[in-house]
Amino acid sequence: VVKKIRKFRAVEVRCSEAGDFEITQVDFDSKHDCRERGDLDFDWDFDQVTLSVNFEFGRSPKGEWYDGERHNGGRIVKLKLTRNSVTIITAEDIDFYIGFELNKEQYAELVEYLNIVFSKSKTLEIREDEVTT
Repeated sequence: VVKKIRKFRAVEVRCSEAGDFEITQVDFDSKHDCRERGDLDFDWDFDQVTLSVNFEFGRSPKGEWYDGERHNGGRIVKLKLTRNSVTIITAEDIDFYIGFELNKEQYAELVEYLNIVFSKSKTLEIREDEVTT
């Protein structure tokens, strides 16, 4: 099986939590103002990746995405974060390369949340000094 690589630019990167970080989530969206998508019950039609963990049900991070063709999700094998991109390797038939632009504060928040989502895991690799083009 040949893995597909989906590339897109995230115009919105959103970090959120609930229950005092019991549930922690990071969203990469290719469209602005997508907060209503939860009400759409998977009806969105744009590139989107959500990384989350719910500590009540274990420590394993999960990924959900829309890749331009279908909604899916699965286990994240590796996540490499640079100052302006993230590469997500999944256990499924697709991987993601997502570019983004964040200021220092936004990037620091992203690092903080990804460290929580991937805590106690060797899945996360952060290379803050690296900028990809």
